[in-house]
Order: sequence, then C-alpha cells, then structure tokens
Amino acid sequence: GTVEIRVCDGLQTLRETVALVALVQCLYTWLNERYRSGEKFTPPPYWILRENKWKASRYGLDAEVILDVSGKTNLLKIEIESVVDRLMSTAESLGCQEELSDVKRMLHHGLGYERQQRVFEKEGTFLAVTESILQDFKRREPLFWD
Repeated sequence: GTVEIRVCDGLQTLRETVALVALVQCLYTWLNERYRSGEKFTPPPYWILRENKWKASRYGLDAEVILDVSGKTNLLKIEIESVVDRLMSTAESLGCQEELSDVKRMLHHGLGYERQQRVFEKEGTFLAVTESILQDFKRREPLFWD
C-alpha cells in the first residue's frame, strides 16, 4: 500500500521540512522492520484516536493525549520527544541523525505558528509576521534557532 503524509508542505522552512521528512522516513523504517520480523500491532480504540486528534487540533503540542484504555495521559510534546529518541538508532542507519534531531529543536524553539504568534504579539502587525516568515524562508531555518 501507499503511505501518504500530507503535512510536509505546511512547514515554514526547508530545514523544518527536512526534519519532518526524516521523522517519517525513520518511523516507516522502524515500523517496517518490526512488521517484517513478525511483530503484531494492535491499534488503539477508535475513540482514543478521535479524542487525541481533537486535542492535538485544539491544543497543538500542549495537548495532553490519551495513551491507553486506562486513561493514562501525557503531553503530546513529550510523547513526540520519546518517539524521536526511540528512532535515533534507525536514523543513524539511514544517515539522518542530524535531521531527526531537528524535530526536538522544533519542539523546544517553537513551530511556525508559534513563532508567528510571538511576532504578532511583539509587533502587532500582520506585515511583521509576513516579513518574519520571509526571513525564515530565505535563511532556510527559523531565525529563533540561532
């Protein structure tokens, strides 16, 4: 079958796009290795998927997602960091450790929408937000990553 990821074109910089592509590549490789070795996967119940999707849409990385049917939760940001850590050996074998590490950098320094909000709060104009997006795009990485 085909795996389609429809978020890579929504990132503000090339470096962030490459980081997300590295995450997808590593996750696919990691899962594929386990599947081919006979490991069985049990998806979470549909209600957990729906609830977590809603929480992520509403709260972004600050969402507290449901981890299992017992109701255990954790911050989405922490869960993503955990996944990145788990995938580091896969990234090493694929030669994309640096790119995968940028996912954590994104989590710590803020995603595009968060940077845009900070610029608007500071400058108070959409023109300033647009100019900051253009600067990030030209630099190929966020200005705040210095």
